[in-house]
Amino acid sequence: MFINSFKNQKSLSYYNSILRNFRTASSRKLLNKKRKLKEPFPNNAETPKPIFITTPPYPLFSETMNEYIVMAIAADCIKRYYEMRNKEVLLSVGTAEYGPRVQQAIAESGLSAKEFCERKMNEYKETLNNVKVAFTDFSRNTELRHEKAVNHIWNTLIKSKYIYKTSQEGWYSPLSQSFFIESKIKKIKHPHTGEEILVSDVKNDTPKPLEWYKEEHYNFKIPRIHMKLTEWLKANQDLVIAPNKTEKYVYEIKKLLKDLRISRPRSQADWGIPVPDDPEQTIDSNFEAYVNYLTVTGYPWREEPYNKHWPIDINVCNIRSLKIHAENGPAFLIAADIPPIKKIYANSFKSYNYDAKIKRVINLYGIDACRYIYMAYGNDPKPSDFSLENISIRYHKDLVNQLGKAINNCCNSDIYYSTWVPKYPEYERNKIDYDDLLLHKALTDFPDIVENYYENFDFSNVLKHITYVITMANNHFSTLLPQDGGPIKDRSLIERAFYYSFETLRIASILLKPIMPEKSVKVLNILGVWESEQVWDDAKFGAGWTYVNERGRKWAKYLYQDLYPYVNIGLGGPGLRRNDKDNLAFSIMEIKEKNSIIGDILPKDVEQIAQTRNPRMNRIQWA
Repeated sequence: MFINSFKNQKSLSYYNSILRNFRTASSRKLLNKKRKLKEPFPNNAETPKPIFITTPPYPLFSETMNEYIVMAIAADCIKRYYEMRNKEVLLSVGTAEYGPRVQQAIAESGLSAKEFCERKMNEYKETLNNVKVAFTDFSRNTELRHEKAVNHIWNTLIKSKYIYKTSQEGWYSPLSQSFFIESKIKKIKHPHTGEEILVSDVKNDTPKPLEWYKEEHYNFKIPRIHMKLTEWLKANQDLVIAPNKTEKYVYEIKKLLKDLRISRPRSQADWGIPVPDDPEQTIDSNFEAYVNYLTVTGYPWREEPYNKHWPIDINVCNIRSLKIHAENGPAFLIAADIPPIKKIYANSFKSYNYDAKIKRVINLYGIDACRYIYMAYGNDPKPSDFSLENISIRYHKDLVNQLGKAINNCCNSDIYYSTWVPKYPEYERNKIDYDDLLLHKALTDFPDIVENYYENFDFSNVLKHITYVITMANNHFSTLLPQDGGPIKDRSLIERAFYYSFETLRIASILLKPIMPEKSVKVLNILGVWESEQVWDDAKFGAGWTYVNERGRKWAKYLYQDLYPYVNIGLGGPGLRRNDKDNLAFSIMEIKEKNSIIGDILPKDVEQIAQTRNPRMNRIQWA
């Protein structure tokens, strides 16, 4: 009788899951009671390891944070993707606040070190929050926990004799704070005095004045770890995932025969972590910044080598810092008997256009559209194309003209506001119509293709393929229900058009959730898709619409129209914000989330506006 009282299958499934969990928990307690044991501590071999994703700490001396924000957005998209696959994920972001260049920026700012670091850190953290990066740990290398981690790994490497103190004398550049060998030096005439001076001669680098200099510092023995590092790289041929070829980086590793400097005299870099037992030296900022990844996991671990999160599963970095993340960093870890990273995603994004700063893009197009645009250009081999003009073209081409049109096709009709559930016509189910074949096949393969792109962090192709399928669905809709013509009375034709449009939009919105977490959920809610049916496994053709959330559809006519509005940025001007009239529905969306009674706050003319935008769907009539 109890089971029969459930009204639908979902309730029965819910009951069965509760009953199953209850029996499992009861059996476990009974067994432990017989054995007189407590609940067992989770074993690392039996418990799946959480996925650990890291991004490089943002250096506070940097003038622009665009590249670091793009890396953080990419890492957040990966995190959200795996969370949709029911995985536990740790995402680490942070700031690098030590080093001579930060020290110089502090001096130029006129602020104290603490005030400067707090201000820059808060700017970065605020921007991360603005683009909805859901990090689980924000680390600063000025924290005490980080200094403990750095000191521990330093002492470990000292004991194993990978670190030693030495002195160096030669031609030195105060600007780059590095020595240059004779083959990298040339003579030029001073532009003002006419005297011959020595400068650095490095390809694609500005010549820097040199002076003869002698210093003491600590080195890391790269040649000693070289063989182990090479073997590890050979065993991990797919270590680096990057949009451009990276064989040259792996080839250069074979040439690593020179020791690596990992400290500086305090006279050069006073702002840093002092070397243990040698206060006249500070630890190199690149070395201690890499140790930051260990800091997040609670290193030094109480029960080495066990740790819940280590090793790093995915290290997101810029392709220009690949040497540090694929060579130097793993060498430190291997020398300290710590497992190296599993995968590196080397993002190639670099913006040369100052006008395309992230805050400006958010102001013009909104947060989710900003994430979409940055991920669309994240793997672009031509970063110079990242301009406000090209951003506008991409936004209107993909989001306004295709995704916006798909939303309009589904929602701009009286048929939608009923409790109608999208279903393929029963009498057509055994035989797919010729006009539906291509789209039917594309939707069947849709989630598998996009999943493969997500697994390889190829966000550009994720968005290209989603837009491709949405475009197919829009063309299919226009073919079955042409804009010009008389009333449409063929019920089968109408059901097919709406079924494929609804299914395309439902699946596409689920697949877009990692990149566009807010707008995608809003579209799914407008379609009447329940929250429990918005996970990755639901992104299968024909797997949705168990039943419709009528409450979600009730106010849809006021909410869908301006999710992706037209934005006029002018001709080189500052850009025009959406005007209030065009953004009525968008504003109401935000109000809806904060108010339970919508009718009292809706402008009187909103419903009238919504009803006047039905040029095509007013012709649909049920036979």
